[in-house]
Amino acid sequence: MRTSNRLQMDEKGRLHIPKEIRDRLGLKAGQVLKGRVEGHALVLEPTTSVFDRLAASVKCNFSDLEESLPELRRVS
Repeated sequence: MRTSNRLQMDEKGRLHIPKEIRDRLGLKAGQVLKGRVEGHALVLEPTTSVFDRLAASVKCNFSDLEESLPELRRVS
């Protein structure tokens, strides 16, 4: 079953994917999607790579990481 939805792009190029589509595809906030252009269409697909799923789940604050480096070096 195909459905059609209007997506609006903001000034930074971000698209809002409606909740019913996110739920249907099992998409979570921060998830990495693959995208490709087919003719005049943009096709987005959830990633299946373990690496992509892991990268999407890791949030890193680089200033916190920088502050932790001396302690991490002592431990290793």
